[in-house]
Amino acid sequence: MTMIPFAEVVRRTRPPVRRSELPDFFGLIDQQARVVVSLAKAAGEVLQGKESARSVRLFDLEQRRQELRRRNQAAVESLFGFAAGAEEIQWTMDSLDQAAARLFRTAADFSQWPSGVDDAVREMMAIILRASESLQQGYIGLASGWPLGEIDVGQAMGSRDMLGSHRAMALRELLQTGSAPVLPPEQGFPAPLPPAANDRERWLHELYASLDNIAQHLASAAGILRRWSLRLSAGLNDLEAGLFGASSLLCHKLVTV
Repeated sequence: MTMIPFAEVVRRTRPPVRRSELPDFFGLIDQQARVVVSLAKAAGEVLQGKESARSVRLFDLEQRRQELRRRNQAAVESLFGFAAGAEEIQWTMDSLDQAAARLFRTAADFSQWPSGVDDAVREMMAIILRASESLQQGYIGLASGWPLGEIDVGQAMGSRDMLGSHRAMALRELLQTGSAPVLPPEQGFPAPLPPAANDRERWLHELYASLDNIAQHLASAAGILRRWSLRLSAGLNDLEAGLFGASSLLCHKLVTV
């Protein structure tokens, strides 16, 4: 017997969603971006010892993230059979959710070291906060019909390279401090820490990797935001062109108000 995927069953059995019934995707994404900004601030304070990893605020933000993830998934699933290109909305929501989840786990997992974080971590957290704030501003601008958010998008996308540079320099310092061999410049980034590295070096090595992962997710969301911004600024409105893609779902109210 041939099994029919669940999504295909939904497409066949559920009537198409009318445009007037579309969820407010801008509102949902904006709420996610706000949670990411708040978690970036909270995680930074936890890592610097200014707030407890068991603080009510941190766990309230994590609960809020989980609620938004469930609601956003339901909103995207409501598009089955209605819109092509909705995967960009899904990817954006997933990237923001993964960045927020990683921020929470970073605060919870890396808050126990007695001597605290180093300057490199503080700078990386500052980069992540600026990137998340830039993303939030970019979504606000696009929702308001202002498509030229290249500054905001550029800052968010550039966070990946900026943080990567700080991480590479910090790793080189760790390797030199631990008397570990450093790769020649032409081979790029340093090698992983050797087994002889002390516990603090290994702890920082893992923390750097976690922060780099957050920057990757933020940059992914920024890349999609840039495409939406360019489409709107070029006047390529999907609704007017008769294409029901992700940007039309987001920009619907911009052309109907």
